[in-house]
Amino acid sequence: MLKTTTIQPMKYELTKLEACLNKWSSEKSLTNVEEQLAAFRQHTWDAEKAIIHSLLLQRNQTSLHTYFSIHMQKLVELCDKLYELFDKNVSHQTIMLTLNLLGALKKAAPTLIDRDLALPKAFRVIQGDIFKNQWQVLLLRFDELSLSPELAQIIELPLDEFSSLKRKLSWFHYIWLKQYFAELEQIDFSKYDQYPGPEHLLHVCLIKLNFNHPRLMTYCCELIKEKANGSEELKEQLFVLSMTKKILKQTTMLTDEPFYQKQQSIVEDICKWIDEELDFRNLYDVAVFTHNGRKVPVNPYKYIYDMTLEQLAFWKKLQYDHKVYIEDNIDNFSIKIAYNSSTKNKEELSVGSITSKLYSKDQKVIAPVHEIVAAMNATLRPILELLERMLEDLRPFMA
Repeated sequence: MLKTTTIQPMKYELTKLEACLNKWSSEKSLTNVEEQLAAFRQHTWDAEKAIIHSLLLQRNQTSLHTYFSIHMQKLVELCDKLYELFDKNVSHQTIMLTLNLLGALKKAAPTLIDRDLALPKAFRVIQGDIFKNQWQVLLLRFDELSLSPELAQIIELPLDEFSSLKRKLSWFHYIWLKQYFAELEQIDFSKYDQYPGPEHLLHVCLIKLNFNHPRLMTYCCELIKEKANGSEELKEQLFVLSMTKKILKQTTMLTDEPFYQKQQSIVEDICKWIDEELDFRNLYDVAVFTHNGRKVPVNPYKYIYDMTLEQLAFWKKLQYDHKVYIEDNIDNFSIKIAYNSSTKNKEELSVGSITSKLYSKDQKVIAPVHEIVAAMNATLRPILELLERMLEDLRPFMA
């Protein structure tokens, strides 16, 4: 005769705890009665044993997960209501008992925790203080290295969000933050001489952790733009942008899931920005746009001068002073020089570099320009003298 195994019915085990809460909500003075608190304590112990026992008896994975998730969610709700009832006093014994019950169930079935399970507010306050202590230790290390205050503020943002309680965070965010602090604490700043600087190690760490806050996105893009703009040649700027994208794409991520789960990863966001920047720089003259914000197409037909940048600027200013051009604004004149000119050493000229070199007093700059003017004058003078003689010979016939 076959022996059958009976699957025990799943009973909801939080009814007595919720009844205590409802009674206290209608008559808060009862919370000072020791018998009431003792009864709540006993109910938490009973609930822990009953829930774990029921979990062990189940054979259906779906039912097991559902049963566990319902009790965890209801415990979080219960804890939040107690947090409000007792004026956000996280040390109140009923709140601590509820958190201990949550911890016991988590320990009993760690693989059943839903990553989207909301975190109790009291837990966030308590754990937030622990994270803050870790953060203060990190800040001391950052101060010793004279790291950017702006970067420090960005790194602190996940902690602020965790502690502020302004938006719901889940179990996933708690696990993410634990890894976040662990990785920050493991950075060996003694090796930063192998990199551009200690801040570079933090940039890499934040990107690998997939911290996709908009402020970090803006911060990184500004750094990339600054690096690209450090080169005046368009080819070099495009190379910097392309290499940055390549490095980002090849980065080994510590987690595939970003802190803000409904947004793109930080790598995808930055690469998208780089693509747009590449498209823009291929289409428009960055020097002009940087100077006045106007989108002017890249000029493929620039004059290439056999001069240095300093000589070109002086040469153009000389013509400007002698009214060769109908221009009454030196800034606009500098823009036009940069947009329409290249030199033997520089394919792309910035407006600022032109403006700063218009008034050179350097003999090495002026002498070559003087030679050009003298050679032009030597070419023109005999032609002009010949024309004057011809005019003089024709004058009797013109009377």
